[in-house]
Amino acid sequence: MDTPTPEVPATPVNHNPLIPRDQDEKIALALLVAAGWLANPQLTLFWKTPAQFQLDVQAAAAALKLKNQTAAKRPQVTLALDEIDQKITDGLGYVKGYLAEKFTKQNAPAYYEEFGITFYDDQHQLARKQTERAAALVMLVDALTTYGFDARDYGAAYWKPLRDGYATATGAARASAQAVSQQVGVKNTAMDEVEDVLSALPLLITANYRTDAERAAKRREMGYLKEYN
Repeated sequence: MDTPTPEVPATPVNHNPLIPRDQDEKIALALLVAAGWLANPQLTLFWKTPAQFQLDVQAAAAALKLKNQTAAKRPQVTLALDEIDQKITDGLGYVKGYLAEKFTKQNAPAYYEEFGITFYDDQHQLARKQTERAAALVMLVDALTTYGFDARDYGAAYWKPLRDGYATATGAARASAQAVSQQVGVKNTAMDEVEDVLSALPLLITANYRTDAERAAKRREMGYLKEYN
């Protein structure tokens, strides 16, 4: 009896898509197609003109650029907050020590709340949420003055820059997040229009040109440089 020859799985065909998924590449393609469509007014869509499409592409490109620029700055803000958080951790133990020295170790926790120090995660520390931590730093600086710790090594001179820097950094973080969210909305709206046209024009080319060679040449002329194989 002959041994059956095992079937070899078919090798999948790799296709180069006409429209890339990456948004930066998609915008680069759309800019080429916008120029190509303006040069080929014989190709018409009832619901979009070449001039309108060019405006859509420009809007999407501008929104994507601004979103990328804003997002690129966010790691700097995060780094600033991380550095301040580390200094808070370093300094808070000394503040607790000042309170223990003044009021005894047993009684010191009774004053923690006035210094913005709360108990959670099995330890006394400043709040972790940004808004609450910013408020706690204000309380801490005020309490240092109230209880006469201004001149200590970890007194007001140490904490005031942290209070001010944290407020600035958290404000920048919120502004960055809001700006990115806004630009994402603008970009998505414009990109939807862009993607509709990018998808429709190849079909229009296929319908208007009879041979594969003519269609391929027109797609290249219109900016579709990555074609299906």
